[in-house]
Amino acid sequence: MKYWIVRTKWNDDGEQIDRFLSENIWQNGYSDKYVESVNNISVDDILLIANGSYIEYYGVCTHNALNGKTIEVEKWKKLTESIYIPAKGNYIKTISQLNNKTYINRIDEYIKTGELIQSLSIKSLKTTNFMSLPNKKLSLSSGINIFIGENGSGKSQVLKLLYGVLDANNELAIEKEE
Repeated sequence: MKYWIVRTKWNDDGEQIDRFLSENIWQNGYSDKYVESVNNISVDDILLIANGSYIEYYGVCTHNALNGKTIEVEKWKKLTESIYIPAKGNYIKTISQLNNKTYINRIDEYIKTGELIQSLSIKSLKTTNFMSLPNKKLSLSSGINIFIGENGSGKSQVLKLLYGVLDANNELAIEKEE
């Protein structure tokens, strides 16, 4: 099973999402571009309608006409909460295959349960001889945390440490799936 991010706005004809949702289809707005990608969609592949960088709907492919144009889906289903998937660069392709296992896992979980996986949150951080933070314990709020201090007090080290923890968590989740 593959996952495809698809767009619904055609340059000449405008936004197509209402038609796609009512007809349970997705169509490539080009006659000479993305034909191979569209033809690579198989029955049971997941199509994800994106508006900008947000996935808002998903559907399961039931038929591919293999004309580089039209895909039929079982029924488009609206996510209760959009999934943010950052777009690279300013240009967003009409169709692209999603390969990021972290996002695929979130989407799979949503399809199974109807709920998105809750975000990871860090409640506290304890350091032992870490850079300029020898033995510190920080309690973090569930909202926004602001670090204030003089130069060299360890603000950047705390942020680097938090980034490292989150990045390692994402890598472990990906390795667990492989």
